[in-house]
Amino acid sequence: MLNLNHVCKSLGDSQILTDINLSVGSGEVVALIGKNGVGKTTLVNVACGYLIPDSGSVYTDSIACVPQELDKSKSVTDLFSKGVIDWQKQAVLDKVGLKGVNLNDPIDVLSGGQQTRLAFAVALAGDSRPDTLVLDEPTNNLDREMVGWLHDFINDYQGGVLMVSHDRAFNNDVATIIIELNSHGIKEYGGNYDFYKNQKKSESFAEMKLYSDYIDEK
Repeated sequence: MLNLNHVCKSLGDSQILTDINLSVGSGEVVALIGKNGVGKTTLVNVACGYLIPDSGSVYTDSIACVPQELDKSKSVTDLFSKGVIDWQKQAVLDKVGLKGVNLNDPIDVLSGGQQTRLAFAVALAGDSRPDTLVLDEPTNNLDREMVGWLHDFINDYQGGVLMVSHDRAFNNDVATIIIELNSHGIKEYGGNYDFYKNQKKSESFAEMKLYSDYIDEK
């Protein structure tokens, strides 16, 4: 479970997030969408604990944030937390389809798809299992096979998922909730991307009708 309650955050003189209320429950896949520069990355960084909100609160039982990029100067084993022992590392590598990867392999010898799988392995390793995964543009630079793997991984995941993604087809396939972030806050749409588009069309039609009625009355 992830909860953001009345979260506000500014960067420098710019107010980025204003009174944000957001929750991600078990089994939910929440796709966070919005225009570039509206604050999606800031919201994700607050959720992950990389940024402290100016006001409001963030609560989670356990959370894992999967990075877009790995430190290519390190080896596979270096990426895991110190408390994770080798057999646990190997077990989670096997789980994400990296049986042939050696713990001492440098990151930069792995393919892009292998690095994506490794990022998930690192997030899932250890005795504790995160109840929430946070993903930032997870399909970037992935081929069709890896997108399919990611699709299945998210569908099989027992916890909640918060992801920022511009990939409309992927959002449509895996998201159960669409949250639109804009300068006024957020709005939740309880469905996939097709549902969101249909709701936006209905809202636009209703707004045009209200305006038309207003003009007619003048």
